[in-house]
Amino acid sequence: MTASEAISNAVTEAEQTTTTPAESMSRFVKEMNDKGMSGLAAEYHTIDYDDSPAGTHKAFMMNMPKNRYSDVYCIDETRVPLKIGASASGDYIHANYVVFPELQNKFICTQGPLHTTRDDFWRMVYQERAETILMLCRPAEEGKPKCAVYWPEARQAIQLDTVNVEHIGEEETEFDTMLFRVNLNEPYKATANAISSEPLIVKQHRWSTWPDRGIPNHESAMVPLKLLSYVRETRAPCVVHCSAGIGRTGTVIAIEMGIRRFLEGKRVDLATLIKDLRKKRAQCIQTEIQYLYVGRVLVEYALSSGEQLSADARQAAENFLTEYDGKCKK
Repeated sequence: MTASEAISNAVTEAEQTTTTPAESMSRFVKEMNDKGMSGLAAEYHTIDYDDSPAGTHKAFMMNMPKNRYSDVYCIDETRVPLKIGASASGDYIHANYVVFPELQNKFICTQGPLHTTRDDFWRMVYQERAETILMLCRPAEEGKPKCAVYWPEARQAIQLDTVNVEHIGEEETEFDTMLFRVNLNEPYKATANAISSEPLIVKQHRWSTWPDRGIPNHESAMVPLKLLSYVRETRAPCVVHCSAGIGRTGTVIAIEMGIRRFLEGKRVDLATLIKDLRKKRAQCIQTEIQYLYVGRVLVEYALSSGEQLSADARQAAENFLTEYDGKCKK
């Protein structure tokens, strides 16, 4: 066993040790402060260099026209197979399950739909009975297409091959929040098997100010926590996408993983967190700044959680946030 493997195994074993949420958070913020910005940046580039995409990618390679990007892989072992209408169009969609014991919700990370994969996207949502969609990009950014407009306009509907999607209202939130009713088209109801043929009501929260490969501006730094609070209103699966479905998408999922591990009193190690996530959805967290940002949100969450952090942990958290804001504040 190499030294790096021994360290990785030690972290994994330590992470399973249950303490209290306060102890878990205190340890995390002190470790983050000890590493500092330069240490965390070096840590990110170590795992980014070491990590080749996990698992196999045969379905990805066989379905290139359905992939938005040719270099963003979809892991076979965790991919979401389409069941309704699969015999006609195949079962592939560029989407992966992200499921861990500590997570309240099953997450599905996917790319921004292409115009030609809108039906695939919605039948996945319907099949998985996902009640929430988080959209973390705009249809076009800096003049480049990032995601098809896959939803209907207000009070309109779109008729796709497998499903009908109808806009039924809006909800007043900090985001652009729309409600849709998704109905399975009649010819497919007989083939739905164990999947419910009942209409599905879905909320789509669109957060459109987060730049590609970047992080939210300083005033919006803690917005992911609000987004995640809406996800937790139900225990149903949540579909999350940006454009590639790995940068902004991976950042939000990593934050939720860290929070849930805190609450279970587990050790939270940022590098281990990202490695675990990448085993489910390849290449999550695209840039150094996104890695630092996950740490920043988790530190601030710990500081504002109401848990009784130790005095030295509180000071470490304040020091870390000051250093982060000095480096990254926009």
